[in-house]
Amino acid sequence: MKYSLRDLSPWSALTVLLAIPVWIMVVRGAVLSRNVDGGIFLSVTDGVSSGLSLYTDIWDNKDPFFFVLMSAASQANSNLSFFMDLLWIPLASLGVWLLARTVVNVDRSAFLALVVTPFLIVGPFYSAGWTNTPGTALVLFA
Repeated sequence: MKYSLRDLSPWSALTVLLAIPVWIMVVRGAVLSRNVDGGIFLSVTDGVSSGLSLYTDIWDNKDPFFFVLMSAASQANSNLSFFMDLLWIPLASLGVWLLARTVVNVDRSAFLALVVTPFLIVGPFYSAGWTNTPGTALVLFA
């Protein structure tokens, strides 16, 4: 489907204005820290990266997919595992945009993808590194 500037309305400007603080919140709130669960996630990821067998040599109640991705990120760059959620949230937003485009116009799709989705995922009760973020992103994108 081809889009043009005529498909956009004044709501598009409002979407951009609202998206700016929401994405600032995403960037500030989605970075994993070593406090609380983040430290556990990073420790288990380091163990998996060092060759320990998950659920035998080192254990956490997360799915193996989570630690394999965190391990791959830490192998690529030692700091990348802190920023994994910054990859999942845009993927979830893209999935919502693709889904919304099947039922609503461009403006509403953009609003849902750029404002509502990141706000709901990284809302006031979010803790960076929660393992539901990859699943949420993959389901919305699928």
